[in-house]
Amino acid sequence: TEWRCNLTPYKYDSALMFRHRDDYYVIARRNVAGAFNRNAGYLPEFIRAKWYLVRYSLTRKRTTLYKLDREKLELNPIFDFPSKGDTAYAAIAEINENEYLVLNYSSDIDGYDWNWLVGQLVGSNIYSSVLKFK
Repeated sequence: TEWRCNLTPYKYDSALMFRHRDDYYVIARRNVAGAFNRNAGYLPEFIRAKWYLVRYSLTRKRTTLYKLDREKLELNPIFDFPSKGDTAYAAIAEINENEYLVLNYSSDIDGYDWNWLVGQLVGSNIYSSVLKFK
């Protein structure tokens, strides 16, 4: 009934949140270059938004597992799933109490590490992983 919000400079595209025991996790696209809105504060607002989008489109991406820090309201990256280029939109299904089947799409994980924009043009595959918690 009561919301708390926290502004973040990061962009978590195609995010999927799930719960494992008492912890919350997110699987989402991660920008390898870092924060979405950075290094252009000197530009006028209408140009800055376009610059951020162009920069974001031309950088590399990964599908990443994050753990939610509920006190700080921050997502902390745990690891990257095998992924590159155009990637993410994960799906998850519980196998048992400590294992989950994770599906996500990605440009060819054995191919060239394309930026996100080119990755959308060269095609993608669906990959599966088993996520195990100890």
